[in-house]
Amino acid sequence: MTLPCSPNSIAASQINAEFFDSAPVALSEYRGRAYNGGNLPASPNQIAYSDFRCISSLYTIDFLILSGGGGGGDGKYDTTGSPRYGGVGGGGGAGGISFGSFTVANSSASVAITVGGGGAGSATRDIPGSPGATSSINYGAIYASTGGGGGGSVDARPGQSGGSGGGAGSRYRLDGGTNVNTYTGGSGVSGQGNSGGSGYSRDNNLSNRGSWGGGGGGYGSVGENAGVDNPGGGGSGYSLISFMGSARWRDAIAGGGGGAKRGGGTVDASSAGGGVGGGENTDSTPGEATSGSGGGGGRGPANDPGATVSSTGKGGGHGAVVLRYLDTGYVRGSGGEGPYYANVGGVNYVFHVFKSAGNFTFTT
Repeated sequence: MTLPCSPNSIAASQINAEFFDSAPVALSEYRGRAYNGGNLPASPNQIAYSDFRCISSLYTIDFLILSGGGGGGDGKYDTTGSPRYGGVGGGGGAGGISFGSFTVANSSASVAITVGGGGAGSATRDIPGSPGATSSINYGAIYASTGGGGGGSVDARPGQSGGSGGGAGSRYRLDGGTNVNTYTGGSGVSGQGNSGGSGYSRDNNLSNRGSWGGGGGGYGSVGENAGVDNPGGGGSGYSLISFMGSARWRDAIAGGGGGAKRGGGTVDASSAGGGVGGGENTDSTPGEATSGSGGGGGRGPANDPGATVSSTGKGGGHGAVVLRYLDTGYVRGSGGEGPYYANVGGVNYVFHVFKSAGNFTFTT
């Protein structure tokens, strides 16, 4: 709570309750004590009841929780089975982002931080990319976001749901067939991310035959749906400027991974790019993601017919937890990377960034 403001009078019992003291004490015992706007006067300065008006012993800590991104799906070109199929993986979904705040009292507080790792890319045609792991804060209550969904693979084509959903994998028939197929991307968690894009394929006896994977969803937008000769790009990410100002460790996080492409009858293994802050795919290598991004989809193997070849999806990026509190001229937190300082929306903040598990200690 906040102590009464002028012209209200303040009682010693109210001060004791606010600062969690069990019995009335002299005002002099509060000299130099911290509160949410600075420090009370210290000796030899005189301290008075008026110094306590409108102050609170509770500090607000804002947080951004980013979970690990999902891994990309497996691509495969199989000429040994009957019927024969070729296919590609979808992009992994970005790790979910959640925002909020909690308060710490005027005493030492230790906050447990967990940072989720990225999901592994699939190396097996009937298994999708692995989901990203959850990041969380444990301080009285547990605050968390959801890991990104894995991208679909050749024989496990639907994208997986998560913070942002994984893009769908895709396959087409190499020795005939006239089917046109669409495969569903995974769903995202409302407020944390977006859905993955759909995969698309056309069998060998059709014009424009081939297989194209969907893009993984990102925090800023859904993953793109694949179409003819058009693998889905990853959904856009989140700009850290909004939360961290100039103290950001990178420009964007939580973009989706790009889906992959396999043109029929060609040796084309090119892929769509990842969203901003997401895992890229290039002509030769599906992209590894960075912090909180979905992994790129497994590319369609660039091999001529006559062999069974697989192309493993890439892993999702690890998560992060960012804490911030008002900069009152005193550094009161420790743990993670930092402290960093920046002005956001006209307010000065102190920041701590956790890219791995640890403890944040706040001493008032």
